[in-house]
Amino acid sequence: MGREVTAVNRWRRRIQKTVTDLLALPQDALAPIARLTCIGGQEVVVEQAVSLLRVEERQVELDLGDMTLLIEGDGFTVHLVASGEVHVTGRVDRIVYRRPQPTGRGGGRS
Repeated sequence: MGREVTAVNRWRRRIQKTVTDLLALPQDALAPIARLTCIGGQEVVVEQAVSLLRVEERQVELDLGDMTLLIEGDGFTVHLVASGEVHVTGRVDRIVYRRPQPTGRGGGRS
């Protein structure tokens, strides 16, 4: 069953790419991927966020599904959390995407 799901996902991505190419849409217009907009280093809007993991005065962390997003700065306030959209205001100093580390064979410590 795993191969069938993978094949369907590949087919779906090909259809989405074809439609976006034909309609001259940005690649993320139909894909369910996170989109981040930072406005003047004072406001961050994240679309397609899965969940809000942590809110502190100096850090905000969000789950984007395949990675997490860490916003660092000062004076953060979350103004909106609705339908996968999160609005954060405060001084933004740094934005970091954290991808999970792949689990490799034989390279780990015991």
